[in-house]
Amino acid sequence: MEVERHEITVRSLPLAPVACTLDGGALADREREWQALLTGALRSSRVVDGGVELRLRDAAGVEDHARRLAEAERGCCPWFDTAITREPAQREVVVRMVAADRVGAATLAAMFGVSGRAAVP
Repeated sequence: MEVERHEITVRSLPLAPVACTLDGGALADREREWQALLTGALRSSRVVDGGVELRLRDAAGVEDHARRLAEAERGCCPWFDTAITREPAQREVVVRMVAADRVGAATLAAMFGVSGRAAVP
């Protein structure tokens, strides 16, 4: 199976408070942006060690949209990090978000509606 990898940048995260710096209106806008991406592209989601993994259809614009959202999240939610890879054989873009602790991992699962037990790497 061929896996194409781009910019895998999961950092060693310091323990940080699980908090978002966006105000109510900006947070609602961000939720709508994620929903717009996931509504048309989400194939599957699951809990992984430290967070969640979203598998998206590798269609035009999906990877760029995911990268823009990941970069935006970096600015307001430094308590988790995101790695994005492409798996051409499955025609998928994989978005993996991980946090430094159990609270962060569980928060990511709740944010993206992924059920299962969150673990810490």
